[in-house]
Amino acid sequence: MKVIVKNMQGKRIVYLTSEDGYKMDSIYGTWDKLLHWVEFNGLDVKMNERLGICHDNPSITPEEKCRYDATIVVSPDVDVSPPYQQRLYLWGNMLLPIIKTMQIR
Repeated sequence: MKVIVKNMQGKRIVYLTSEDGYKMDSIYGTWDKLLHWVEFNGLDVKMNERLGICHDNPSITPEEKCRYDATIVVSPDVDVSPPYQQRLYLWGNMLLPIIKTMQIR
């Protein structure tokens, strides 16, 4: 797996949390909803950076408590309302595994 270091500081993201943590059907459904929101708001799905954020280690955290966020980087002028949320990355460099293929249903 290829891993890069990327500075994410100051990037604004819109995210949606998977309802069932790391369960694949829930992750796919979360991405479907987020990408539908992107298209509905007239954003270019192909041009936006996307990140899947796994908050927990499933070998330590019980499966029902694992949290996963599907995220997409957006410009500051994009309006966001629930259930979608926004956050500004305040961290600097992050290790990002590069996964070239993820089929969104």
